[in-house]
Amino acid sequence: NQDSNESWSVFGAGTYAFTDRLNGRAELRDSDDEKKRHIPKGMPDGSDARLKGSWGLLSWRTGLDYHLSDPWMVYGSVAYAEKPGKFDTGKVGVIVNVGPPAVVQQKLLAVELNPETKLTYEIGAKGTVADGRLVLATAAYYTDWKDIVMPRTLVADPETGLPLDRPVGRDENIGSADVWGIDFESSYKISDIWATNLGVSY
Repeated sequence: NQDSNESWSVFGAGTYAFTDRLNGRAELRDSDDEKKRHIPKGMPDGSDARLKGSWGLLSWRTGLDYHLSDPWMVYGSVAYAEKPGKFDTGKVGVIVNVGPPAVVQQKLLAVELNPETKLTYEIGAKGTVADGRLVLATAAYYTDWKDIVMPRTLVADPETGLPLDRPVGRDENIGSADVWGIDFESSYKISDIWATNLGVSY
């Protein structure tokens, strides 16, 4: 296969201090991704197969952080991200007649995958104690994940339902999922040369 990829993006970010303790932040990225694939003799008649796809992608993040005191801060954020789509292609043998003798026809399977999207909500807190020697951080998050791309094993032609001469794997958009979790991290400076770290995720 011969692949080519062209992409561009524009990114911007800003911070605004509402008060001495409350800050707002925003980030925005706009991009475009174009992919082409040339498969020599990829069609059943021996001609070349040419695929082309273009995806406009928009990602952003916004949030607030509030300083309860000099060493402690709480924050909340909402972020949206998109992962570019792609092609998944492969030649397979389709059993068009079980025979005997069996008749196997070569065929190109091609699928264009939609971009994966994630919308994430997060709240958390960060701070230090013991004169700054102990750093603590905790966060809770929820992610709405859509158009998830996962590998799938095919035993039949998805277009005709006819069996394949051997199983093949390809990526597909399989659906959506809700993901949530809690993270805790700590770091303690024992001395100028020794430190210990602890992290827990659920």
